[in-house]
Amino acid sequence: MPHADVTVEISLFCSLIAVCVTFFNVIMIQPNEFDPIVIEYEFLKREQEDKIKAEEDEKEKLFTEKTKVKERNDNRMGEAMKTKIMRRADKEK
Repeated sequence: MPHADVTVEISLFCSLIAVCVTFFNVIMIQPNEFDPIVIEYEFLKREQEDKIKAEEDEKEKLFTEKTKVKERNDNRMGEAMKTKIMRRADKEK
């Protein structure tokens, strides 16, 4: 038996197995309802939600920074007022 005959028999056997698996899948499994437009829409929707979330996070970060600066300035003003009051009290003595 030449080598070519063995190769052909092996390829026919593999093809027979592949055809059997294909028939099994066609008979037993229902295909999904695949709609690329819906998937594309969902991707765009998710992308927009991510952008909105990033913008909200950036706004919250800026608000937090402004609040910290305001608190620091309030503390400095409070300390300056305390110092001013203490100096007046010392002058009045």
